[in-house]
Amino acid sequence: MKKENTDSGADASDIEFDKDEEIQYSEDAGNVSLHLQKIKTKLNTCLLERSEYLDGWQRAKADLANARKNFDAERNKMMGSATESVVTEIFPVVDSFEMAFGNKTAWEAVDKNWRIGVEYIYNQLVKILQDHDVIQFNPIGEAFDPALHTAIGTVLTNDASKADYIVEVIARGYKMRERVIRTAQVKTAHYEHTN
Repeated sequence: MKKENTDSGADASDIEFDKDEEIQYSEDAGNVSLHLQKIKTKLNTCLLERSEYLDGWQRAKADLANARKNFDAERNKMMGSATESVVTEIFPVVDSFEMAFGNKTAWEAVDKNWRIGVEYIYNQLVKILQDHDVIQFNPIGEAFDPALHTAIGTVLTNDASKADYIVEVIARGYKMRERVIRTAQVKTAHYEHTN
């Protein structure tokens, strides 16, 4: 017979099974019950180890799933930061186009084909921004909100109901996936009571 270890804390390598091991039946029922007890002990040890290994494997599987989820979230965050960095460099170019379009007299005086070409380039830039989930917002007529707008000046008004509302947009604001990445530069109405 092979070496047997009935210690429940035994290492798997300490428990040996022989496929060819035969139970020696004898007239003595005590030997059979002793051998049966040893087999039950081995089985219980195997079941405990199996349970430990299964628990460990399930924990490792869950840890791996969590690590993958965290890695994906971190990668998406880094890609979003990189995209945001590049996209914000496009804003001054778009602003320049919009300033050029804002001077209607000078813009209309330019050759029509040239204007069409410049407008096409502008539309390409705006499309690139939209493809990266960046949208412009033009808050003219809205109430001033410091989370969305940066006031760079005021315009006097006699109408108290228009106080702190945006009357002019110097540069549009931008949002990326509902997060403001550049506030709109605006002028607000300032109410001044006149007699």
